[in-house]
Amino acid sequence: MSSTTITGEQLKTVAPQGNALSAIQIFEPSFRIAENLDMGSNPNALPQMYVRGRSGIGTLGLDESLTSEHALKNDPNQPIFMLDGYEVSMEKIYDLDIERIETYTILKDAAATAMYGSRAANGVIVITTKSLPAGRLNVSYSGNFTINAPDLSSYNLMNAREKLEAERLAGFYDTDDPSQIATKLKEYNGKLQNIERGIETDWLALPLRTSFSHKHSISIGGASDAFRYGLDLMYDDQEGVMKGLNRKKMEAALTLQYQYKGLTFRNQMTTTLVNSQESNYGTFSDYVRMNPYDTYLDENGNIGMNMATWHSGSPYRNPMYDSTLGSFDKGKRHEFYDNFDVRYYLNKKINFKANIALGYIVSDADRFTDPAAARFQNTTKKGQLVTSRQKESNYDINLNGYYNDQIGKHNINFVAGLNIRETKTNYEGFTYSGFPEGGFSAPGYAKDVDTKSFLESKNRLFGALAVLNYSYNDIIFADLSGRIDGSSQFGSNKRFAPFFSSGLGVNIHNLKFFKERTPWLTQFKLRGSYGMTGSVSFPSYAAQNKYELITDWQSPTGDAVQIKYLGNPNLKWQRTMQTNLGFELSVFKGLFYASYNYYIKDTHDMLADMTIPTSSGFTSYKENIGRMDNRGHEIKIQSRIVNTENTIITLLFNGASNKGKLKKISNSLKSYNDRVNDFYHSGEGGNDLQATPQLRYIEGNSLTGIYAMRSLGIDPGTGQELFLRRDGSTTFKWDPAENVLVGDTEPTMSGSFGVSAYWKGFSLDAYFMYEWGGQRYNDTLRTTIEMADILNSNCDRRVLSDRWIEGKNIIARFRDIKDYNTVTRPTSRFVQDYNYLNMSSLSVGYEFKRDMIRKLGLYRLKLQFNCRDLFTASSIQVERGLSSPYARAFTLSVNASF
Repeated sequence: MSSTTITGEQLKTVAPQGNALSAIQIFEPSFRIAENLDMGSNPNALPQMYVRGRSGIGTLGLDESLTSEHALKNDPNQPIFMLDGYEVSMEKIYDLDIERIETYTILKDAAATAMYGSRAANGVIVITTKSLPAGRLNVSYSGNFTINAPDLSSYNLMNAREKLEAERLAGFYDTDDPSQIATKLKEYNGKLQNIERGIETDWLALPLRTSFSHKHSISIGGASDAFRYGLDLMYDDQEGVMKGLNRKKMEAALTLQYQYKGLTFRNQMTTTLVNSQESNYGTFSDYVRMNPYDTYLDENGNIGMNMATWHSGSPYRNPMYDSTLGSFDKGKRHEFYDNFDVRYYLNKKINFKANIALGYIVSDADRFTDPAAARFQNTTKKGQLVTSRQKESNYDINLNGYYNDQIGKHNINFVAGLNIRETKTNYEGFTYSGFPEGGFSAPGYAKDVDTKSFLESKNRLFGALAVLNYSYNDIIFADLSGRIDGSSQFGSNKRFAPFFSSGLGVNIHNLKFFKERTPWLTQFKLRGSYGMTGSVSFPSYAAQNKYELITDWQSPTGDAVQIKYLGNPNLKWQRTMQTNLGFELSVFKGLFYASYNYYIKDTHDMLADMTIPTSSGFTSYKENIGRMDNRGHEIKIQSRIVNTENTIITLLFNGASNKGKLKKISNSLKSYNDRVNDFYHSGEGGNDLQATPQLRYIEGNSLTGIYAMRSLGIDPGTGQELFLRRDGSTTFKWDPAENVLVGDTEPTMSGSFGVSAYWKGFSLDAYFMYEWGGQRYNDTLRTTIEMADILNSNCDRRVLSDRWIEGKNIIARFRDIKDYNTVTRPTSRFVQDYNYLNMSSLSVGYEFKRDMIRKLGLYRLKLQFNCRDLFTASSIQVERGLSSPYARAFTLSVNASF
């Protein structure tokens, strides 16, 4: 079985302030969180993650706009999360108090995940909370106090004088029209006068702050004879570096346990309240693009509505003005879970466990845009309120029987069980418009109700499983498991799905030959597994037609409905055949440890949204469309180089590589590539979409490929880009049919390394993350250099140094500086090798000796100082955190037990 277990204490050395998900990457290389260059360190941005590569497509790139905000979208590559035996959402785990966590276990291969059947193809993350303490009353407190400082090191913007020079070189003040000479000269001199007056507005600083976050956890627990109890309380105030951005969490968990003879009863009630608010300062990139010779204050020292008008055209809006209005974007989520289980020990060999988990979640979102906001400057209907409420209720029932017996040198463990799960979701959303002013944001003040959306969904799952584990003398071990799932998410013609796994291993070090001759060999295990798991990462209504109530008018014959979604009754589970081979090696009692895994994930019947002719009345439907192959390696090395009574020093290194390849695709997916070509030919979608590489689906290539036309660079004679066709000829004309695979974002290797040290109560943990061998399409080269709006927006300094300038800079990386209207279509010139090194975490701590704190009434006291993301070294220069910047976090932690 291929799995990794991480303790809560390990996670806290990396992320003491919360978000344990980000810390998993340090200890498990196959678990990766996708980089989000847009949202940066926004605490309200939920991460995207995957285990052992991507094997799902989901919504196709050109169809993403067709997916409504409220749709029940499922990430096709996200693992499932099991908390104390029942499935929960990723958002629940994201907000879970790290102080309550006992262990995280990442299950990766079929032998480890097959018992979860149709949900397990993307891996399973099993979270176990701390067990109730025995003995006397125990009170623990944990406090984390964090300073978050904006990290703007990725921005390389011009100062005011450089910006004006770039405008001059771009030819904005050149003219052959005598009537325009005075106008252009006036504009140039006006800007120059501002510069000479000392105007150098630091726009990047205006919406930002150095924020302070704090988190407090209290745990109370104890026991009396057969009764145990525990109460956990948490308050977490996370403040982002954008002004007004925050996420506040409160959690309470009450756990009771009673034991009577062979029966153990346990019940845990948890309630969580999360309030989130986005910054009313808008998007950070709005400030990045402002010209430094402009000021946000008018002649009276007030924040002006519009910027100075230097030339003809609509006035540019002052982004600071919108921050003074009554706009808001906030959310609220309230969760309640009750998890009850009873365990009965018939004898030492046989026991039974029944578990039922109930969940109820209410999520509200309200986004109000003030009537005076910039977006309504040229509209007659001003102000907008978008509201939504989603209610979800679920139950998860597990009934399991366990048999364990030792017969001589033979150990047998058998598990059989049933699982029943149901989830109901109700959604309603409204869009209101036409508000009198910012202080009146309630729906009753709206002039019109623009849209109404209602959605009900229900999905049920029934599963039956059996698991058999066998070992002989702790030398040979084998396991076999099977599960059958019936799910309402499958098409009506494909309701049930079987899944299985098998595994075999040998503990070489326990063989008599090695025991006698290699006493230094602590562990040497060989193992392998093979099995099939599944995935149903699509909404519950995808397999059936969905109808919507018509609310805009009343039919004479009564209420009317229209078909809203075209279902596919033949939709079936996505099957993944998994093979895993590996070993574990340890010598001299932990002096050196290494583990290795080689895996193959062969995914059949991949799921994706497929487009169909609009004459059918629909644009897309779900379909099983192809086959995907992922193959990879994982390695972990750990060495305890010092291990004495007072000193322990451990070095660790891990890495993973994955290569994905489409082995088979349907004709409908092949036709999508023609749609991409038509999209580029049509020019639709605006300049940004036309300049964005679109994924092509080609057998033999991956899902992470970058497609563009091959470039020979900038022609020194003309300042224009020269392209290379498939046939080897050259051209200045870009053609979508000539787009080929020019890179892949999947790295050759990624992982982490670090050191953990302990000396007489002092501890030091330092961890680095690395990645090398992949490529990125560097969009910063397009948006801030080659397609930069040089006249109206600030730009990257490389506009001055690296753009083609006639008679001055003809050996250049970027097009003629005077060519500012041409769209740069996807080109291999912007594909760059991406290697990076990030100092993810540095922690220094001290745990006081018990005799030092006993007089204070303390049982345990530990202080820890942690720094996150101290630096990032990258082979490419790209702007990071366009909507919300990245931040460096500095945390002081206090842990005390009474």
